[in-house]
Formats: sequence, structure tokens, C-alpha cells
Amino acid sequence: MPNYTHFSSLFHHHQATHPHPKVSVGQYGSRIRIELRLLNIGCTAYMRVPDETRQKLDPKSVACVMLGYFPGRMYHLWDPVSRRTHQSQDVVFDEGDCHRIRRVGGEQDMPTTTIPHPSFPTSPETEQGSRDVFSSSSYEHTKNATQGSDTPIPNPIAIPTPLAATNRCSTRTRNPSRRQRETNEYLQREAAANQAGDTWATDMSRELDLEASSALMAAVREDLTVPRTYSEAMRRSEVWHPSMQKEMDKMAENEVWELVRPPPGANIVDSKWHYAPKFDSEGEIISYKSRLVAKGFTQVYGVDYFETFASVVRFDSLRLILAIAVSFDLELWQIDFESAFLNGRMKEVYMRQPEGFVVKGKEDHVCHLLRSLYGTMQASHTWWHELDKTYTNLGYVRSRVDESVRSRRMGNELTILSTYTDDVTGASTSPAGADQAKQELRDKYKLKDGGELNYMLGIKVERDRANKTISISQSAYIACILKRFRHENCTPASTPLPPGTKLSDINSPENDTKRLEMSKLPYRELLGSLMYLYIGTHPDLSFAIQYLSRYQANPGRAHWDAAFHVLRYLKGTSNLKITYSANSPLTPIRYADADLGGCSDTGRSTSGYVFIASGGPICWSSKRQQRVSTSTTEAEYKALCHAGQTALWIDNFLSEIGIGIDRPLVIHTDNKGALDISKHATQHGKTRHFKLDSFWLREAIQEEELALTLVPSGMNIADVFTKVVTRDQFIRAREMLGMSREGLQARGSVGR
Repeated sequence: MPNYTHFSSLFHHHQATHPHPKVSVGQYGSRIRIELRLLNIGCTAYMRVPDETRQKLDPKSVACVMLGYFPGRMYHLWDPVSRRTHQSQDVVFDEGDCHRIRRVGGEQDMPTTTIPHPSFPTSPETEQGSRDVFSSSSYEHTKNATQGSDTPIPNPIAIPTPLAATNRCSTRTRNPSRRQRETNEYLQREAAANQAGDTWATDMSRELDLEASSALMAAVREDLTVPRTYSEAMRRSEVWHPSMQKEMDKMAENEVWELVRPPPGANIVDSKWHYAPKFDSEGEIISYKSRLVAKGFTQVYGVDYFETFASVVRFDSLRLILAIAVSFDLELWQIDFESAFLNGRMKEVYMRQPEGFVVKGKEDHVCHLLRSLYGTMQASHTWWHELDKTYTNLGYVRSRVDESVRSRRMGNELTILSTYTDDVTGASTSPAGADQAKQELRDKYKLKDGGELNYMLGIKVERDRANKTISISQSAYIACILKRFRHENCTPASTPLPPGTKLSDINSPENDTKRLEMSKLPYRELLGSLMYLYIGTHPDLSFAIQYLSRYQANPGRAHWDAAFHVLRYLKGTSNLKITYSANSPLTPIRYADADLGGCSDTGRSTSGYVFIASGGPICWSSKRQQRVSTSTTEAEYKALCHAGQTALWIDNFLSEIGIGIDRPLVIHTDNKGALDISKHATQHGKTRHFKLDSFWLREAIQEEELALTLVPSGMNIADVFTKVVTRDQFIRAREMLGMSREGLQARGSVGR
């Protein structure tokens, strides 16, 4: 063991040589003294990580080594990965086979599952012996923690935990808590994946979601190591300290806070440094960014915050703006507000001084925030409200169907702005109009001019002026996903799911052993990575992702194999693009369809629709219906209701910009029964159980807002959004969607 753990070892030895079966530890003079169980020194100890100090996907416990006890009812623990000692009460111990508890009659409990532990630092002469006890683990801060054995050890960190109940021996069978089971399952899955060399288990939780585009790339970079704390960042101070100093300079320049003595009874929140690299459209790091954030989760509603809502632009709106831009030959541009949240004003929050930048002589002062800081509960709302006032003063009209879209007409000049927090995508009639719009915002805020639009929210945008087209794709993101899940060299597939695929709960594990085996596979992580493709540029994945998402709670081997088949499809279609063309009409072409009883588990049907404008899809949906349908007519009617609502949303969007579309809005369907009951109250016996809101479609048709028209089933593109189809049907539908095949393999050479 390291030399600095010897004191605890001696203390433990002193207690062990006394006849007392337990060690009583407590504060001097306290009336209540909590007894801590005498444990085997060096045994495994799982220390729970407080919720406020971990991210969503982080482990809920840390594998440590038991060293001894601390005064104050605390166990003394050593984390060999971070090379830190900790104090905590919320600990679960695993003392090995020789420490099993025996039941009455001498029957022995089943041994608990042993989780692999991080390697314990040892001297050369003890290294071989320690290997029998500790093995490699993929706990998320391994890379930063193993840079050398000479790293100074900080003072023990006391982790606030609730008082634990007295831990005494019992003859009862000990069942682990739900939280402990979840932690064990996660650690087992991560450790097994790490030993197998799976990259998802190494750096997945290291990335910080500071900016949408950066987070999307950072989530899949296996060669990326991002510090989680200030002390970790200081190990690479040449990389991170300049960005931290730049952030502090911005704070001073914008007069974000003033140092004051804390008012009596004020709620003082902590602060934290967050770190993230920034990427270009090819996934390469272009800069490093540090951001100071407040721990807003400690704020109190009604005391230091009130409103929190702030809207962001919908992806449907972004694609629709691109279709408008190519049809009217608008100039596309982009800007990024610098330190956007610092532009909002506030006065209710007090925060401790940031770590590493405490002002000398004013250590007892706190920061009284004058502007909204990242992390505070009201920061996004304050910034959104501030920016909305600016847009209004500049003459922009906020859209009622998407509050993050604004438009302005000045003579013949049209400018459309879409805002995603601090990223703005603009479309203007002329270059002069674009320059004017940017200059007006530059006069009010500091911003970065991104020039012509080429990258937005992780999506690559390419424009061909000669052919009057705009294409969007996520090929770099797909490459990262394939690399993350080790499918760079897999055999390509021609469809997202194999034709004839039938999945159900029957394929889910039926016992704990199989569930434990499946929990080692990153099923949810894979679906989460694919989800962004589905909502961004890949409508061809709609049904597959919706289908696989039904089984996230308990996936089986068949579900896992089907999910990896999607990766094979992406391997063969990584350069697939959505292309909008000025040679195609802007008026949307609408398709809707349904598959009766497609869900074998619930008997519910699946609705699907897709709208095509300027030759490319602008919005799409694949969704399981909320109730069982008794006939194909009923299922199709529900799908038409869903599609009709979206059709009116798009029409209202275009109308607010000043682009008129002839009514009624036509939706294509391949079911005559649904068309008939949408016009008249026929087939009463089959429709009398319909909910009242289902008759909205009939009313919209009678008022000539919508209209339905029949189309042959083979020409209904929405069919691929409701079920698994054959290879030829899928490829034909994909081509009808306007998704270009540039850079794809020859149709006949793509593997099945």
C-alpha cells in the first residue's frame, strides 16, 4: 500500500486487537453515537457518488479500498483510480468469500457478484500479490488518473451523506437495494466491455454537453479525454488554463458579478468549471473551451429563480427554411453569440467565487450575479427573453408556430432567423440584407460571424449554386458512430432492418441470468446515437429506430442484432444526403399511411407520414398509435388525423413568412374507407366508438382546409414509415424521398 495509508492501517489494527466486536466512532460530546462494523482492511468498498456530483450516465458508485475509520462516523476509503482518499458513510462492502454470512443451521449464503476493481498502486515487491485481488476497470476517469505515481495526494474529501443505520450482522438473506443492483449491473457491463476492448466503455461519460454541435461529436470520440474537475484540468494546464483565463476575462468585461459579503440567510450556490473541445464539420478539434457554470440545482424556486422555459428551433423548421432558401435563392449565413447567457440580467443569485480564481484578501466574499450565468435555473429563460426583445426592436416578427423563428420584410428584402440558444441560422434575399442583419446584431452583442452556412447543429450543409441545390448530411457523425461501436469494416446492408423482421417481448430475456448478460451490451447507448440521425437527416431510419426503441427497458439478443443491422445499413449509406432543389415545387407533397396491428405485443397500429418540399423531405414521423384499432380503416384514419395537424402547422409557418399555399391541403392515402368516413358519417357501426377528437379531420375537410386523395399503395412513400418492407420497396421509396445516392456503392453490390 502507499505510505500515506499506513496510519489508517495502524488505527484499524489497534481496534482489531481489542475484544470489541464493533468499532464505535462518534463526535466528542455527541449524544448519539453510530457504531461502524469492524471490517477486513483492504476489502472492496463501493462508495455511492452523490447525485449532485455526477452526470446522467456516470456510475452511481465508485470501487474503493477499505483503509479504516474516521472520527465523525465515516469510513476511510482509498480510490486507486483518482488516487484520492475519501470519507463516506454510504458504502457497500464486499469482503470476499471468506467473509460470507452464514444462515441458521450453517447454510451458506450465495456469494455476491464480484465487480472488477481499478488497479491498486503497489510497490514492485507487492505488485504480484495485489493482482490477485484487484483487476482492471473502465471507471470513467482512469486516463487522467494514471499519469504517474508522483501525483500529490489532496486532502481527504468529505462527501456529505445521510446518517447510515447501524450495520450489524444478521441471519437474514441480504437482498441488494435497487440502486445497488443498478450500480452493479452498470459496473459489470462496463468492466466486461472494457476487457473486451469495446470503446464505448472508456470515454462515453467524459464529454460535457456545453454546445449542441460539440456534444454530438464529443459523445463519439474515443480518443478524447475531457477533464471533469479543475484539478484534472490543471494536469494539462497548457491546454485548459488559457481558455479558463479567457472565460474569466469575459466575466470581468461583461461585469457579470460584484464581490459582496454574503447577506444573512442568503442561498449561496457553488460554481464548477466545465470543459469541452470544439469541432469542425469533419469532426476535427479546432479549439478548447472552458465555461464557468453555477450549480443551479441548489437554487430555491420562489427565492432566487422563477421562470425557466426557453424554446429552441425545431429541426422541421430548419429543413423548411432550407427548402425556402433554395426555392427563392436566398443567402444562407450563420452567426454564434459569444457568451450568450451573460447578456441576460438578473439580481437574485449569490455564488461562491470560482475555483482557482479566488480574489486575494476577499476570500470571505461571494459573487452577487448581475447577469445570467450558465447553470443557473433562469439563465436560458433570461437570455431568450433578452434576445426576443432585441429581435422585436429590430422589426422581426416572432412565429406563432415556432417561437424560435423570426422573420422581417423591408421592401423586397426578406430575412428569416432561426435560433438554437446561441446559434443563429439566417436566410436573406440578398448579401446586403444578410450583412445588415448581422451588423444590427453585432451592434448589440458580441458574436462570431460564421460566414456562409455550412454546418449547423452537427449537420453538414452543402450548396451547389450552379445546379440550384442544397444538401444536408451527417457523414462525419456516422463515421464516429461506426468507429465507436467497432463497425468500421462491417459488411454493408441495403435496408435498416432485414426484410421480414418481427420483434416482440418474446425476444426479451426471461430470467435474471440472461438479463444480466444483455445488460453488458450498450443497447441504449447505440439507440441514443442513432436517434440524432433519425431526427436530423435520415428519415429512412424512422421506423427502425421507433421499432427498436420499444424494447429499451429489456432488450434481448434479437433486438441487439437488429440494432447492429442498422449500423451495417449506415456503413453502406454513410454519404446519403437529403437534397433540396429549386427545380422542384416548394408546395409540400404529403403522404400518410398506417399498418394495422403492427405491434405484436400490444396489437396497436403504427402511423407514419412524410412531407416533401423542394424535392426533399422536410418532416416525417413513425409512431405507434395510442389505442388499438379495430380495422384498417380506423388505423388509416388516425394516421390521417396526425398528418393533417402537421400539414396545417407547415401551412401556418409559410403564411407567417408571406408564402401562400393554395387550400385545401391535399394528403395522399391508399385507403378508400378512411377517405369515405373523413367526408361523411358513413359506416356508423365501425366508427361509433371513435373519440371526439378523431372527428377533427372530418371538420377540417368540410371547411376545405384539408383534402384527401387516393394513391396506389405502391406509390405511397409513407409505407416505409409503418413497417419493414422488402429491399426493392425500400430503395424505391428512398429514391422517391429525394435522398441522393452520391458516393454510395452500386445498388447490386450492397450486402444484404
